[in-house]
Amino acid sequence: MALRAAVGKGGDRLGAGDGAVVECFAEAVEGGGLVNWVEVTEIGRNLVLTLAALFGAYTAYRGVRSWRDEKNWMRNTELAESLLILLYERNDAVQHIRYHPVLYTLAKKDDFDEPIKGEQKQEYFGVRKYYSDRIDRLENVKSRMYPLEIRASVQWGRDCLKSLETLRCLEGQLLSEIDNFLESKQPNADGPDSHKNRDIHPDTLSTIQSHPLRDAFRDSYHESLKLIEEELRSILKRYTK
Repeated sequence: MALRAAVGKGGDRLGAGDGAVVECFAEAVEGGGLVNWVEVTEIGRNLVLTLAALFGAYTAYRGVRSWRDEKNWMRNTELAESLLILLYERNDAVQHIRYHPVLYTLAKKDDFDEPIKGEQKQEYFGVRKYYSDRIDRLENVKSRMYPLEIRASVQWGRDCLKSLETLRCLEGQLLSEIDNFLESKQPNADGPDSHKNRDIHPDTLSTIQSHPLRDAFRDSYHESLKLIEEELRSILKRYTK
């Protein structure tokens, strides 16, 4: 009421319009309508909760994205590392096949577990087993590597690791020449110590046996292998930055 009286005295010197505004101001202040601290507090609390919810959502989004990026990084690096390891195993298996078969043992029994008569037949079956064991090792590596090649084509595109096709062709050539070599060594049925006596083509020997100086097969194989290795190392570098 005191505020209204004071306003009333001042209102005598104001116009009718201004007096109405001041009158409303006085009523608002006396009625508590100008500053309602309960409402202000409630609005502030709601605002804080809203901001907290937004911040929590943003933090969750960043967390999910970071987790997804980490999984993507692990998936690509693990795949590249596994392919590199198997690539080196594959190279070792091929080089092992191409060692000169001087460490073979004479076979005493054939594929049907029957005794083998004649030293030349024993030598033939011994050499054949020598190659068979080493070829099995290569095939084992290839069978473990193939599913990873499929994954790589899905994750990195069909154009990745194109040089693997060259490796397959060279390995196919190697196995084919080994078959030719073994066929030339296969004894005839005429006698226990007779051979077919087929001449072995120089290309066959240069393919199936390594040479310390000039080795065209080894150079071609290593060139293709190096291209694959560089591509996998590039992928590792990309995802480990």
